[in-house]
Amino acid sequence: MKASAKARGERQSESIVLMLHVAFPIVLGGMIYLLFRRTSLLMFSWADTVGISNQLSHIRHYASEITLPNFAIYSLPDACWAYSMSALQANIWRCTRSVGAWVIVLCPPTLALLGEFGQLIQIVPGTFCWEDVGSVLCAFLLCTLLFRNLSRRPQ
Repeated sequence: MKASAKARGERQSESIVLMLHVAFPIVLGGMIYLLFRRTSLLMFSWADTVGISNQLSHIRHYASEITLPNFAIYSLPDACWAYSMSALQANIWRCTRSVGAWVIVLCPPTLALLGEFGQLIQIVPGTFCWEDVGSVLCAFLLCTLLFRNLSRRPQ
């Protein structure tokens, strides 16, 4: 009986970790895009495809009264997504101490940085920004530190 309660508690802890470190940053980054970025971005065509453009327009109207710093609008979503995907990989591979596991964990920030530098040399659409590079690196560092400490906790 105690073993099943312990297993249930571990699954609940795992779910909380995934919600806080994976789902929440994706939702936050997506909400920033949907509420504060220009409507010509790809995400808005997705909203149109699923039929929520009108509702989104109403919500954007109310959100227009909120002022966020440019960093929050333009760089934070990249950091959120890089953090989220890194956290997912770190959570999956947290008990593995192999080079292969680190390569997989490094994929999300590497892809984000490649995209950003691709913008610099104009092979990826968008505008290169050093703040995006810094935010992705900080997000990955934060993720690495948090999950390193989580994997060291006694079982």
